[in-house]
Amino acid sequence: MTGNVNILDFNLDELEPIVEHEVNIEDQLNLANAYANSSFPKHKPDLFKTICQQADKKDKHADWRHILECCGKSINHIYDGGYCMTAETLALAQKFCPQLKTINISLTADNLQYVQVYLPQWKMLEEIELRGPAYIERLLFSLKDLPHLKKLSLWDFPNQISECKGLNCLTQLKHLEINLMKPGFPQMISAVLRNLVSLNLYSIADKKTRCQLAEYCTNLENLYLYDDKDNVSWTVDYFHNLKCLEVHDQNSSAFFLLRSLDQRYDNQLQKLIIPGKCIYQQEAMRIANLKALKTLSCVLPDVRRCLKYFVQLQLEQLSLYNCSNLTNSSLLFILHECKTLRSLEVTLCHMITPHFIKDALKILFRNGVKPNNPFELMISGSGLSTDVNSMMASHPHSNLLNLTVN
Repeated sequence: MTGNVNILDFNLDELEPIVEHEVNIEDQLNLANAYANSSFPKHKPDLFKTICQQADKKDKHADWRHILECCGKSINHIYDGGYCMTAETLALAQKFCPQLKTINISLTADNLQYVQVYLPQWKMLEEIELRGPAYIERLLFSLKDLPHLKKLSLWDFPNQISECKGLNCLTQLKHLEINLMKPGFPQMISAVLRNLVSLNLYSIADKKTRCQLAEYCTNLENLYLYDDKDNVSWTVDYFHNLKCLEVHDQNSSAFFLLRSLDQRYDNQLQKLIIPGKCIYQQEAMRIANLKALKTLSCVLPDVRRCLKYFVQLQLEQLSLYNCSNLTNSSLLFILHECKTLRSLEVTLCHMITPHFIKDALKILFRNGVKPNNPFELMISGSGLSTDVNSMMASHPHSNLLNLTVN
């Protein structure tokens, strides 16, 4: 909700789609208090899809008992908003929310004991996010009895490797997010790594650790790498089944990352997302060898020299950032040469004018784009007016292009 609009001002029949998605804390509190001890939740039991412990403020206590009793069966997500969930709230949720699918919990020495009691009892849980600091070894071992658990995220725990030995028994996991990967750790949790489909790492690992990850992650398809330290760049070893690589670090150069890519990726990697890294001619030449690539996202300061390499690929999605020298001709060149392309995003392209639209629609028609699956074009920071869509409507084949301008 935005401005001075209160969620309670809406027609009650409109509340479900609003609450089904993320709702801010004040709205949740207003709803919980407004309908506490009322019959409304009984008549609309699917009102709440998500509840947030943070809404339970000291000065405004939310009556979650009544809400959970009436709506608990439809609630599939609980998050604590950074506040530790009380034993009472967990007990109520355990009693009334049997279909819970995802939960986000902040752990401390004070609440760890009752989290260990309640969390393993939710047999339908699919995703768990835990935030430290706390000693979670025993808790991790208890999660092995959750048959549907597919994703686990671990944040802000002490650096000792022994904290996460229990990970190795969670062989049902397919997705792991972790901000710590120290030497020897991949070998310690090799059983869980072998089953992972996706892995998110939030601090750069040393070369030995990266080699171990590639050795044990034999089924990994998606690798997401992050780091917030200045002038540090990820490099990537060869993963036998990797299809998607996404890198976010503070080094704008893509040279070392792309140089580290094994040639076996040329016929394997389908998605390369490096939105903070600049691509120049040498890097573009390396990317052009990734013949299986379908999705590419990068910064492109040198449009003139690099585009000719990108159009050699059978791309379906392309995102180009900071394209200050992208012209109408460059845009039409992409559309004309990348006949498989179905989604294009460009930003900071001040030289783009509405005059490209007529020719763009002709190209899309020749490329076989259909009205039931129009081409997606997103232009940000161009100076184009949103009125360009009404202008486009006057041209033939305007239903082949879904244009978003902001």
